[in-house]
Amino acid sequence: MVLVTPDQNGLDPAGLGFALLGALSMAAGIVLSKRWARPPDVSQLSLTGWQLVFGGLLLLPLAAWSEGIPTSLDPRHLLGYGYLILLGGVLGYGLWFAGIQKMSAFSASLLGTLSPLTATVLGFLWMDESFGPLQWLGTLCILTALTLPLGFSLKRHVAQRSQPAPTQ
Repeated sequence: MVLVTPDQNGLDPAGLGFALLGALSMAAGIVLSKRWARPPDVSQLSLTGWQLVFGGLLLLPLAAWSEGIPTSLDPRHLLGYGYLILLGGVLGYGLWFAGIQKMSAFSASLLGTLSPLTATVLGFLWMDESFGPLQWLGTLCILTALTLPLGFSLKRHVAQRSQPAPTQ
């Protein structure tokens, strides 16, 4: 939250609550995806498609209530929706679910921290957005969280390699 705070005046309690709910939801999704692995007779694309359909149907009433129903759609809107569906949805989530099946739950959970960091860096580079002290602190926290486990993993790997091989 510190990374993407739009102003330096403080954090919105509702925003913090939704961020916590989103983090808990992502953690549950990672753990359950690992536990309930994809059935062998279902393709990754099919599984991702059904997850997106059911997730979208679940969110549809909330979106209609909070945003309203679009009054018109021009070709630019349809192109934008197509981009979000195909690249942001099917490709992105398909790769995500295929990747977390090959990673530990801990490693996959660290990837979630890269999303706000990437968005903030891209805004900084392409949109001339500025970093305040809170954004620099958030960046430092994310980079530290990503690199600490690497250090522990390297120490464990070196310790295992330096132990003598068991004799028979």
